[in-house]
Amino acid sequence: MLKPEFKQQLIEALGDLGNLEVRLGDTASAEKDFRRAIEISEAIKHPRGVTINLIALGDLEWRRKRFPEAAALYRQALARANEVNDRASTASARIQLALTYRDLKQLDDAAREAKDAREIAQATQARPLEVQAVYAQGEIARARGRDEDALDYYSSGEEIVRETADPEMTWRLNFGRGQSLEGLKRDEEALTAYQNAVKTIETVRSSLREERFRAGYLEDKYQVYVALVQLLLKLKRLDEAFVFAEKLRARSYLDMLNRGQPPIRNEGQRQTETSLQNRIRELQRQLEAETRETKAGSKAPGI
Repeated sequence: MLKPEFKQQLIEALGDLGNLEVRLGDTASAEKDFRRAIEISEAIKHPRGVTINLIALGDLEWRRKRFPEAAALYRQALARANEVNDRASTASARIQLALTYRDLKQLDDAAREAKDAREIAQATQARPLEVQAVYAQGEIARARGRDEDALDYYSSGEEIVRETADPEMTWRLNFGRGQSLEGLKRDEEALTAYQNAVKTIETVRSSLREERFRAGYLEDKYQVYVALVQLLLKLKRLDEAFVFAEKLRARSYLDMLNRGQPPIRNEGQRQTETSLQNRIRELQRQLEAETRETKAGSKAPGI
């Protein structure tokens, strides 16, 4: 009989490799690895492997702005997580579903999913998931034009993120806060929030060695710089607006030059990817050897 632990290790390795490929901008390879992980998970009845890779596929579709396809994948993941009472995956799927429903303008559905996700996160004391759920609630309130309510949610999220020290949620909460404050005509406060968001983004960006990765990191963050420049212009702070506009122009140009080119790995990333690929190959060899032994045993007399 095949050893399931080998296949579970292979599923984990494929997921890790897929997530690395997403960070490097190689979404086609990532999708292939996530789907292979789901296939193996289905074969050995490993529900968590199915769920987390369905969420990963949904994230790819969301990044491509194919929101109906993303929602369908998140709903599949949610159903699988509920079947086995995987509460962490249930909360994660609901958070992503809430943000996708927001993008689809299905705000009642979005609010319900975010509320349920937050309740699960609180019940399981999963603080990183809780801050994501609170952020989703803030985004939905803002989409409904309820900027004061949105600010309350963002404030709650900021209290949690001080514990988790998550830069991704830090800049998102600051940007959301800035958008709501600007909607309330509290422009100076909005400016501070945008500046804090940019500061967090720049801190992370400066830690990335290669310009190609820096451009890739900014791919979903340009709107922060645009909002900051527009507000500085509105406040007649032209010199500051010019500085940030030039930064944005230069980075957009670099991104355009890099777009469509194969991702370049630095030495650490190459080693990580090679290690993962070697791990996958070794696990596959072990599985093939187990398969041959099982077939040989089944042909022996008396078996």
